[in-house]
Amino acid sequence: MPDFMPEPLKILPDKQALLDALQDDTWWKPGLTMDKFNVRPEWLCELIVRMKQEKNRSFVYNSEVMAQARIELDLPPVKHEEGTSPLSTLVYNAQTYVYSDQLRAQGFVPLTQEVIDEAHRKRYKIEVNGIASRTKALEDGRIVVYKPRTRARYHSVDGRPVKLLKDEVQ
Repeated sequence: MPDFMPEPLKILPDKQALLDALQDDTWWKPGLTMDKFNVRPEWLCELIVRMKQEKNRSFVYNSEVMAQARIELDLPPVKHEEGTSPLSTLVYNAQTYVYSDQLRAQGFVPLTQEVIDEAHRKRYKIEVNGIASRTKALEDGRIVVYKPRTRARYHSVDGRPVKLLKDEVQ
């Protein structure tokens, strides 16, 4: 599951829009397009958040969400659909969007060169994997984030969740 989802190409704002999308056969042809993975089903996102709160857990399984969604949407039950149906794709999408929203709410951003440049310019540390790291300008002009306790290895710019620590570096 990716840490941060891109802006959705399509938003299904409510339960009815979700039902309409599930019934649109032309949209869900196998192998037709990868665009179906950039669809944000708001009703399923809300269902996942609600189920996490009700179960007092930090996650819920896709199969649990699909079963509950089928009940609440009055869809017929199926024996095994994970990974094979439009609903399973939308549940997967919703899980990734909920996770992405949680990270952003906690102040995380994707590690990009722009984030590194900003931290260096403002003299902030960057928290990577729970550890504060400094930025440094290399001789070739690149600015990097060093891994802890090293002077030669640095983090690759790969979009992982990081926080800018506003405590100024001495």
